[in-house]
Amino acid sequence: MATLHDILERARASQQRIPPGESAWLLAAAVRIAAVRNATLRPRLVQLDAGGNMSVLPFSESQAEEEARFLAPEMLGPGAPAKDEPRVQVYAAGALGYELLTGQPPPDPRAGPGRELTGPIGDVLRLAMAKDRRERFANLEELRQAIDGVQRQVGADKERLAFAALAARSEKWTSVGDLDRAAIGKLIEQVAQLGRQMEAVRSGMAEVQREQGEVDARVAALDSRVSAADTAPVQGGSAQASRALLVGALVGGIAGAIIAIVALAVFSHATVSPGPAPSAQTNAR
Repeated sequence: MATLHDILERARASQQRIPPGESAWLLAAAVRIAAVRNATLRPRLVQLDAGGNMSVLPFSESQAEEEARFLAPEMLGPGAPAKDEPRVQVYAAGALGYELLTGQPPPDPRAGPGRELTGPIGDVLRLAMAKDRRERFANLEELRQAIDGVQRQVGADKERLAFAALAARSEKWTSVGDLDRAAIGKLIEQVAQLGRQMEAVRSGMAEVQREQGEVDARVAALDSRVSAADTAPVQGGSAQASRALLVGALVGGIAGAIIAIVALAVFSHATVSPGPAPSAQTNAR
């Protein structure tokens, strides 16, 4: 069971609007019931059940007024009439229509509605909320006839279906504050995840820099040894052979040994050449 107050509050909190057609149907149905029962309307007193059936709870004169903007202007001064006086009831019904159609609480009774009420139904509500009570409809039945005269009539079944759908839809409306909190929570988690990723990147960069330093040190050592080999040839070999041995030692392991052996073989073949062949004359001798 949802009241019109609940639905309107959810709509405002989630920045939703009740479609104008549904708003007009809600107003017409509420005024129709109120006219038959001579009921004083307030959003909290108009209820919709899951099947879309509308009911109006009785208004208590003795209960403290919670919705002062539904009071007619004459109720704010001395000698105020009763809240169930017909033209006071008409004003309250007009204020309900104002809230349904605009989505905003009714204006201060002493100010009256402005241009935000538009169209034929807006003209009817402006008369219902007139500051001068003599300009209002005489009673709720006259207001009902005026509302029915400016809008398309729908069957009771279609009306109930529309009300049931509205009540169910309003249950899913989420306030902007809830959405903001959810978005902020998601953003915080994303920032935390990004921080963890950045920390991993910094750690990886430090490891890369450390390994790069080791490589640079090895290269520098190799350059130093090669330079030494160039200036002081190794016994039984050339500077190239020394360089091959140094490369093999730096690489290390089986691969290094293979590099050194192959390099030595190549360099030995390149540096040791056979002497000239003996001439025929020498052989003759």
